[in-house]
Amino acid sequence: MTTRPANVIPSREARQHLGTMLDRFRKGQTEPMIFGAHRRPEAVVLSFEEYMRLLDVDEEHRREEEFAQEVRARVARLDAEPDRAVSMSLEELVRELGPAAEAMLEEIKAEAGDEPRAAHG
Repeated sequence: MTTRPANVIPSREARQHLGTMLDRFRKGQTEPMIFGAHRRPEAVVLSFEEYMRLLDVDEEHRREEEFAQEVRARVARLDAEPDRAVSMSLEELVRELGPAAEAMLEEIKAEAGDEPRAAHG
């Protein structure tokens, strides 16, 4: 649940604050400017750096969701065939699950300090 922002700039004043906002962003301050009519939040001005960070978060979330959907589908198929034995290496599984799994494995290896290995395909 998100909280309502405390400092909403009236829309008619927002233009007057843009120069100040740019100066703040250039100095590394990342707090966005929120504005709207009657102090009701309607729009946000944020630094380009913060915008790019949010895009990265969105892309990561999308990849994780695709991966989770694929895993759920495979588990459902295995549940439908309980007598079917499946055995494969982690690399084989990742390769079979596709690019989202490959990217996640590389991130995990990088976080663990392992040297990333190219996926075979």
